[in-house]
Amino acid sequence: MIAYIRGKIIDKTERSLVIDTGNLGYEVFVNTKLMNLDISDDVALFTYFQVKEDAFLIYGFEKREEKDFFTKLISVSGVGGRTAIEILEFDLSLIKKAILEEDANFISQVKGLGKKTAQKIIIELKSKIDEFEVQAVSMPKMQNQAEIQDALLSLGFTKKEILSYLKALPEDIQKTEDVIRWFLKKMH
Repeated sequence: MIAYIRGKIIDKTERSLVIDTGNLGYEVFVNTKLMNLDISDDVALFTYFQVKEDAFLIYGFEKREEKDFFTKLISVSGVGGRTAIEILEFDLSLIKKAILEEDANFISQVKGLGKKTAQKIIIELKSKIDEFEVQAVSMPKMQNQAEIQDALLSLGFTKKEILSYLKALPEDIQKTEDVIRWFLKKMH
């Protein structure tokens, strides 16, 4: 299994980079965001190695979470690697939000992806997406966000309750203990 690749770009095609890892070049299929890199740039990518009947393919991702979501996408019947990499042209949080909101129109904007396949993606992946992670994008960014979530979960609150109240969190409240104190006042 090839899980990670680092090297110098020595060639490009329309949808792939050839990466030299020290006298061995790998063709790695990527989305267009990565196609902006130039030949001779150094690159480090998380990879998914796909073995097919007629080919061995490597798909590359800047972030591990993109790779993880790619594997969820290709688990859906009718969604292959090339379609999944096209879907990942969109920001990952927007894709997840569209799935949670059952927005097949947003997902079907992907070239070559019909509405039926978009609906299948929604049905099969909706339960596999962490709503807190998606909704957290719209909340003010705090360095201690995970700590706050864990503390409130340990107090017995659900992710849904946490999300609904933290959306209204005043921006001047940042410390974990202040956020928890504010949250407890709002809940009672």
